[in-house]
Amino acid sequence: MNILNKDERWLTDVTPINFKSEDIVFYEMKITWSYASSIEDMVKWNNYFVGEETFKIPFWDKKEIFDVWWKWNSFVIEYEDSVERDNDIKLLKQKFELDWKHFTKLLENNRHIPELDWYFGYDWKYYMIVDWLNKLTDETNESLWIYKWVIVSPNLYYWISEDTENRVKETVEKVEEIID
Repeated sequence: MNILNKDERWLTDVTPINFKSEDIVFYEMKITWSYASSIEDMVKWNNYFVGEETFKIPFWDKKEIFDVWWKWNSFVIEYEDSVERDNDIKLLKQKFELDWKHFTKLLENNRHIPELDWYFGYDWKYYMIVDWLNKLTDETNESLWIYKWVIVSPNLYYWISEDTENRVKETVEKVEEIID
């Protein structure tokens, strides 16, 4: 795996690279090195560099979200567990669908799967950065892992959907058995 310490891409080049800033290696980084430096400063508790209105939101018991909408329309999601983060990364890559009208395919109730921008680890915490792409509303529902209508934990969101679907299927089969 090639890790660069200098980003020589043009501003419009979003080819993912692995990039080492000061103390952090950013994987699959699509944007420029200056953003990586700002994110590195942010996770070290200096939010000034990513925007005055950046704030950290506790979300669920093992996850927190840096809402950096003011400058980059991104969420930086902080995990305590790398396995959970990696499962979410895998699902984001599988489920994200581009839609030119809304920038991302809308799901039920206009929720959407965000685009994965890049990920990294620092100080025993694990992070991924997602681009929420389309306009947001204020729906935040921790039990569905929704923040501003963005599914911030696809692993848990889809688990609930699959579990519900399986339960409905089992119930229908039992009802059909009783009717027959």
